Amino acid sequence: ITHCDTFHCDEVTGTAMLDYCFDGLDSILRTRDIAKITESLHNYYDNDGMYAGGNDKLYVLDVGLHYDPKKNHYDHHQESFTDTFDGKYTILLSSCGLIWKHFGKNIINKMIRERCGGDGGGDGDGDNGVVNVDEVYDKFYRTFVIAIDANDTGTSFVNKEKSGKVVFNYNNNISLSSIVSKFNADDVNNYDTQLKQFTKAKNVCKEIFTASLYKTIIQNLNYNKHKPVFEEAFN
Repeated sequence: ITHCDTFHCDEVTGTAMLDYCFDGLDSILRTRDIAKITESLHNYYDNDGMYAGGNDKLYVLDVGLHYDPKKNHYDHHQESFTDTFDGKYTILLSSCGLIWKHFGKNIINKMIRERCGGDGGGDGDGDNGVVNVDEVYDKFYRTFVIAIDANDTGTSFVNKEKSGKVVFNYNNNISLSSIVSKFNADDVNNYDTQLKQFTKAKNVCKEIFTASLYKTIIQNLNYNKHKPVFEEAFN
């Protein structure tokens, strides 16, 4: 579940990440109707907040004014929200950053298993053979996801210090947010048309984010594979 009307890069890419992580999504509901969202959540969680949805799972992102990972609810619009990726960063997370924060390591391990011939690890953490999952997890946030977070949360790309020096606040290798915005229909209130356009944008984001993540993994793999040779040569 995500919001209806005009879509943005954060929930489109976050949906694409979930689509990749779980080998497809059964359906996408786009609504701002809190009653519908609450009803859907009640169908998946009992009164004690325990998961009761069987093999199916429900994910709510960028809508609903709640951030509760235990219930797979990932919104950042509530006034109380102050979360960043970790202590190194000051840019607030968007729904894309929230999905990467909670599912990024599983996504990396899945790609290692499927495309790099590795076992993908077990818990999504640490050093997976030659690929260091923690390093990839942080680097992909720093070089890809953070620009989506910054764009959605209104963080300026540059600051100008009193000295006149221009400081870049984040890496912006690709303006994915601008690309996604072009997919919005002329009538964003036409639910069926806008859902089709959302799905098209999600598929494009899936291709871009998986290709970018794969490059990040391969760079880390090659670095760690040849690191002992360089260290020995320098010593």
